[in-house]
Formats: sequence, structure tokens, C-alpha cells
Amino acid sequence: MCNAYTLTVDSAQLAAAFDADPPANWQPHYNVRPGELMPVITMQAPGGFGFFYWGATPGWLKNRSVSTKIINTPAERVMTRPVYKRALARHRCLVPADGFYAWKTFARKRQIPYRYTLADGSVFAFAGLWEEFDTLEDEIVHTFSIITTPANELLAAAGSDMPVILTGSQQQLWLDPASSEQALAQLLTAMPGKAMHGYPVSPEIQRAGANHPGLIEHVPPADQHGHYMLFE
Repeated sequence: MCNAYTLTVDSAQLAAAFDADPPANWQPHYNVRPGELMPVITMQAPGGFGFFYWGATPGWLKNRSVSTKIINTPAERVMTRPVYKRALARHRCLVPADGFYAWKTFARKRQIPYRYTLADGSVFAFAGLWEEFDTLEDEIVHTFSIITTPANELLAAAGSDMPVILTGSQQQLWLDPASSEQALAQLLTAMPGKAMHGYPVSPEIQRAGANHPGLIEHVPPADQHGHYMLFE
């Protein structure tokens, strides 16, 4: 599962990374959590950024069947269930990011937070799906979820799955309305571990509202309670 990520570049850098118009009022974010309003690029408007909520928030929706936050969608569901296949055909989006957090589990249920990036530290995108809902106030709300896939060898100790990461031409293929289902399915695989980098970060990332550059600094490994580990 991906339940926190980072997008630490400024508006100009973000626009350059995706060859899109700069998003207005964007500020770097060091600890994106479900429910936050974040930039995405949809297949309907590939030249600019829209701001959608990560996950569907309970209480906003007239559709009461959406009762929990939908932040991740497993790739196997996307390719096998009709409702997700319809979203795959019509509602694909890119979710810009430059890293994400996951917790490595060690003995006695101790967990150490790690940040994972591309090996070169560049901006990438998660493969995403977006949706549109009516609120109780008759307003339209747009949300997105991040597609996940079985974890690579680098992420194996941090969980059974990881977000689908897209770079370069993969991003263009994901947004192209003409892309076949078979071509899209080939994108929903794990980024090779050798193309990524992971390092321990502060357990402060679990604190609600924490959002500052210190969160992405490499620090000595400490568990979820702040107790330092002598080894990883």
C-alpha cells in the first residue's frame, strides 16, 4: 500500500518535468497524505494540472456505497473487474511524485520508515485512476487513487505491494486515449529495484500535519516509537 508520498519540486520544475503549464499556487509537499488536494494530469487534459483529492472522503458523497477512503487500487483488480476496467478506459491519470514512504518491518514488530525514490532522484508519476462525485452540497468533487502492484526486491521488506511508477514514454502511453488494454496492462508492473533508492527517514512522517524538508533527510534508522536501531 502507498499511504504517503512526496512532491518536493516547485511549480516551474513540476511544469518542466511534464511539459505542462505551471500549476498555480503550488508549494512543495514533503508528506502527502490521503484526503489532500494534489496535482494530477488526466488523459482528457494532458497539457495541464488539475487538483484532485487523494481518495474519496466519507461524508462528502451522495453515493453512500463509497464508505471508506479509496487511496490504492491493486493492478489485478484494474485488469479483471468491470468497474475498474471502465475506469482504465476512460479515467486514467498521472500522479506526479518524487518519492514515497513505506515502513520496513523488523523483529518484534518494530518498523522503520523509509523514503523510496528513483535512483537519480528525478520526478516521476504514479499510474492513477480518477473519479467524479457529487457532494451533499451538490458540488462536483474529483478524486484519484494510485494503482499498486506486487513489490520488487527493494520494497519486499516494506510490504507486499508498491505503487506503479511511470517515467518517460510510459507516461505518454498511459495518457494516450488510443492505447490498447494490452499495452496498458504491460505498464502495471513494478519498477526494478536497481532503478530505485531507499533510505531511512524520521518517524515524524507518521505525525498528522508534518510537512517540512527535514522529513526527507537521511537519518539514522529509528523505529515507529523513535527508538534507534543498531543495525538495519
